[in-house]
Amino acid sequence: MGNSSASARSDVAVDRRTQILDAGAEAFAARRYEGASVAEIGDRVGISASALYRYFGSKESLLSAVVLTTISGLQEVVAKYETADEPESLRRCLRSLVSVALGKPTYHLAYLRERHRVTGDDIVALKDAEQEFVRAIADFARRVNAGLGRDEQRSDEELAACVFAAIGAMTAYTGQYQVQPMARPQLDHLIVDAVVPMLLGPSVPPTAEVTVSSSGWRATPTRRQAIMEAAIPLFFERGFNGVGVAEIGEASGIGGPNIYRYYDAKDDILVDMADTAAARCLTAQDLALDDCPDAHTAMSRAVGAFVETSFRDATLVAVVTQEAASLPLADLPRIRRRTERIENVWQVLVAECRPELTASEVAALVGASFSIVTFFAQQHLVALPDPAWTAAFIERFLLGEQSYASASGSHQVVSASS
Repeated sequence: MGNSSASARSDVAVDRRTQILDAGAEAFAARRYEGASVAEIGDRVGISASALYRYFGSKESLLSAVVLTTISGLQEVVAKYETADEPESLRRCLRSLVSVALGKPTYHLAYLRERHRVTGDDIVALKDAEQEFVRAIADFARRVNAGLGRDEQRSDEELAACVFAAIGAMTAYTGQYQVQPMARPQLDHLIVDAVVPMLLGPSVPPTAEVTVSSSGWRATPTRRQAIMEAAIPLFFERGFNGVGVAEIGEASGIGGPNIYRYYDAKDDILVDMADTAAARCLTAQDLALDDCPDAHTAMSRAVGAFVETSFRDATLVAVVTQEAASLPLADLPRIRRRTERIENVWQVLVAECRPELTASEVAALVGASFSIVTFFAQQHLVALPDPAWTAAFIERFLLGEQSYASASGSHQVVSASS
């Protein structure tokens, strides 16, 4: 009887812990770390903040648990294929990973946005888990290539970038406001079929000519621009809801009250960020597509320009991606029209290069490829991969094995300034 009662209490504790993890993932995904309170998370579960602290000692430890649970779930999937070496096994493994990501979207969105906040012993555990996961997928790809008789000598660094690109693609439709362009499981299969060429394709030598740094003369920023630039790292680190106008004023050297001479509200600063990011990407794309001889060349240049621009402005792109839900509803249609101009060009190019795809499949691939770039942008404090690799991975994701021939073993990222 005593053992039975202890077991029941233990099961209840596990269930409550899982409920808190679920609620924490939902809150962090919807409101970011700074915007989510322990009281709010407790309310989602039906307990007080003090009761929550009996399971997790702090909000930081709850976030760490959400992030570590997410990567652990991915590891568990790959561990089942420890010795597999067939292409179909790789596809089954990837389908399971996509299913996990789309099945628990709030966990993966919280991981994507907040993993950089994990500290102390937990960051060591996180890095070890991520390295183990990446190594497992990379070794899997090497075994499959060996079984196919391919002598692909891809470096650990390149394969690691490729695996994280695949994660970015898998998380494309986990956002709270993401509309899936096609039903599951068809979406899962499409993403997997697009990820496989990234993992199994030939090596892409880093391109020495590629740079994401900006040089040359630039106009002195206006006060409004200075305020926006000062707010970007603050919004990235602590979220839109976690930063006050006074802090932005202090960071910009203007002073909190004086900001209202240039902006009517904090929301308008975020709108300026979204407009700036979209305008820079559009300008880069227009310049890159000038005088393209065919759709394949245009696709390569469009991808390269988007990667180059996004990596150069990684923090800005990360903020706009992470804080899309905080944009004023009145401004969303106009901002959305700008991003749709970029997406529409990509969709036209992919449709011409791959006429076998339906319009929904094309839209899904384009949306997922954008997610690869924004995933890297959100992780830029850790490291950005070689932009040539990233561009090549995305081209393979969009075009499949036909991209190998056009790449000819290397990939040139076309800079908007060239």
